[in-house]
Amino acid sequence: MAYEPPVTSWPICRPVGRSSNSAGETLASDACAAAAGGAQVVFVDTGQVGDLEQVAGVLRARGLRDKVELAFGGGVELADLDTLRTLDVDTVDVGRAIVDAPLLDMSLRVTGGDTP
Repeated sequence: MAYEPPVTSWPICRPVGRSSNSAGETLASDACAAAAGGAQVVFVDTGQVGDLEQVAGVLRARGLRDKVELAFGGGVELADLDTLRTLDVDTVDVGRAIVDAPLLDMSLRVTGGDTP
């Protein structure tokens, strides 16, 4: 009998492409609605750290932050990771700049002999 992985339902909210005011209220409202509605993951896919901070803050204020995994993505680069480590985020979706980073073309020449 072949192995069949368990079926898991992971409702995800991707509050992207919504208009919001400068405080990100629509984005945060969408995230809260998703969390209150049973989403297990709220994915802030805007690439704007301010949006992540706004969503995390509103989720905390409404007692919903512990109910969801908070994910962030959207053009994340290597230089962003130090900042993101200090924020209230559970998962970071790394972007092309990290995944497709140029390789270091390097070679080594190993020679025999005794070393002092």
